[in-house]
Amino acid sequence: MFMMEEAMRKILSGLMVLTLVVLFAATYYNSRQTEDVFTSQIDQLNQSYAGLLQVELRDYQRGLLVSDAQTLVTLRDKSVPFQHQIRHFPWKVSLKTSLAQGTAVTEELAELLPLEKLQLQTDVGLNGASTSHFVLPELTVSDGGGHLQLQGLRFDCELDRQLRGGDIRFRLDALNLSQPGEVEVALAGVELNSQFAEQQGLLLGGGDFKLGQLSIQPENEPGFELRGLHYAARTLLEKEQLASDIDLQLASLTLADETFTEGQLQLRIAGIDAVVLREMQESARQFQAELLGQQVDPVILQLQMLSLYSQLFQEGLSLTLDQLSLQADEGRLQGKGRLELQELNIAGASPLAFDKLNGEFLLTIDRAAFVAGFRMLDKLQRRGTPSNRAVLAEQAEQLAGGLVQKGIFSR
Repeated sequence: MFMMEEAMRKILSGLMVLTLVVLFAATYYNSRQTEDVFTSQIDQLNQSYAGLLQVELRDYQRGLLVSDAQTLVTLRDKSVPFQHQIRHFPWKVSLKTSLAQGTAVTEELAELLPLEKLQLQTDVGLNGASTSHFVLPELTVSDGGGHLQLQGLRFDCELDRQLRGGDIRFRLDALNLSQPGEVEVALAGVELNSQFAEQQGLLLGGGDFKLGQLSIQPENEPGFELRGLHYAARTLLEKEQLASDIDLQLASLTLADETFTEGQLQLRIAGIDAVVLREMQESARQFQAELLGQQVDPVILQLQMLSLYSQLFQEGLSLTLDQLSLQADEGRLQGKGRLELQELNIAGASPLAFDKLNGEFLLTIDRAAFVAGFRMLDKLQRRGTPSNRAVLAEQAEQLAGGLVQKGIFSR
């Protein structure tokens, strides 16, 4: 019995030693692989966003359990330094990214924000896929009499190894901005969800955006309030052509004391040439790189980009408005239509000459809705100065009559 127990202890001790050796070897291997992956990811970002984004690896100090790296991110002509603490585990790599200390940018930000709260946490699995999240429960900033309060900010991002597909989520519970004597801004219930994946060289997917409330109240001017906004969009690839479906819904909009409700817009755009779009993306990256390197005049770049955009519609373009509706006061606005562009010709004297353009559009506006829109525009023009509602109604009627005479409207 004693000999059996002794043998079991030796076996268990051997297994423990073997496990520790395997964990140590896996951690060591992971630390070496992480540096290669980190460098390759930077190279891939620079290739994918040439001319827009440039990431420079300034330092990488590799350790067994913890490595430290420093990068410089340049967006156009603005550069921001970052520091990364990288922890190696046998099953994953964990990164903490924050703004680098001791630079002019961070010193300027430190006067407004607590930098220790600005940290991005990223976990990378053995397959190279990554999960990142950023959380800022609450932030209050006061500067020059102004006051900014933020609550419930969260950002989550999941990406595959090649950075060609993923899921992005953003949430903000509330934001309040007060600038005495100028403006008051309140924002609540912001949500953004986006899913994308590379398909035949193009990033396609969809997402939706929700906004619970947005209120803007300038000093001594008409205010603005929006509630219940929901925007959803999805882009598909159909036989080498792109098609996008857009759905916009709005619970209410108040502007210049006029309230509009039950807003909805359903739109479909189809016919964008995917082959030309791929070529355009490559050319655009080259143009942007030349612009970043100051090798080309910005005006020439804009002309080149305009020429590229025109090629997208060589096979035609169709725009279908399935529904447009908005309730105003006691009236209502409704519309639907379709537009087909068989050819876009940019050559010639006119910078935008449309050939073979066919379409139809039907817009129905009740009298009360037309008068409400006229009152809103009048108050905005007068910067909030009140006017006689009866007089405005009569003026709106006269305007509508003039549009009918010109054949733009019909009763």
